[in-house]
Amino acid sequence: GSQLFNQFEYEEAEGYIESAISLSPDFYIARYRLAQIYYATSRRDLAQAEINAIPDDADLDTRAKRYISAFDLYLSGEAEKAIEIYQSILSDFPYEIEAQQRLSQAYCDSYQEDLAIKTLQTLQLQGPDHAHVLCALGYQLTSVRRVEEARIILSVYVAEHPDVPNPGDLYGALDISSAR
Repeated sequence: GSQLFNQFEYEEAEGYIESAISLSPDFYIARYRLAQIYYATSRRDLAQAEINAIPDDADLDTRAKRYISAFDLYLSGEAEKAIEIYQSILSDFPYEIEAQQRLSQAYCDSYQEDLAIKTLQTLQLQGPDHAHVLCALGYQLTSVRRVEEARIILSVYVAEHPDVPNPGDLYGALDISSAR
């Protein structure tokens, strides 16, 4: 399921993860991943319900609990508190891609676009062809009207991931942004 999620195959990933949860309702990391899918597909209420289904005393390691706690805060509209937790994860695990991605998202939602972009640019250095990073960086650069930088990132995204649907939407947003 996680591999399909990383390929933007949300519907198929959701099916696999739901199957895993039906076989093992205490598979809390699967619930966390399912919540991410719900969030990515604009079903925030379902995402929050899935996170709420994970008990505070779940048998998870500290890092997993921190991720879940941060995502719960993020979903609850407390991006600043989520940022603190993602930063603490990164202080212990500096190359954690997921923490950096989630941190950039929380920065964006707390109107700290420059920090969001800087975090994504750092991530791109670690994995220059990572689809989610290129997509998010292209979006962030477009949202702050850094049009030429966004075009470069989106051209890399399209070249590296020609089969994903997102570049067309991002190019459309870029065209609208550059027309302003």
